[in-house]
Amino acid sequence: ELTSSPSEPRNSGETEYVVRLVDQAGAPVTGAQVSLRGGMADGMSVIAPLRPSREAGVYRGRVLFTMEGRWELTLRVSREGKRLELPLTEHVGR
Repeated sequence: ELTSSPSEPRNSGETEYVVRLVDQAGAPVTGAQVSLRGGMADGMSVIAPLRPSREAGVYRGRVLFTMEGRWELTLRVSREGKRLELPLTEHVGR
């Protein structure tokens, strides 16, 4: 589960992303390395680590989008030698 605040990112402040990870049995996934990477067609890029929060299986991080427009993002989760990447698209406004 991935949420953002604000739900519609702007280029006038940071956007906080919260990821909740659970395994197939529904148990929280801890000990993962989580990051959000992204870019725009013109070469602008962002990289944000999402750090574990106090709640098991929840990771948080902030992104400062420097331009409005379409950002292609990748949520990357690594744990125990395995990696999962999930492509996402954000439309950043003013």
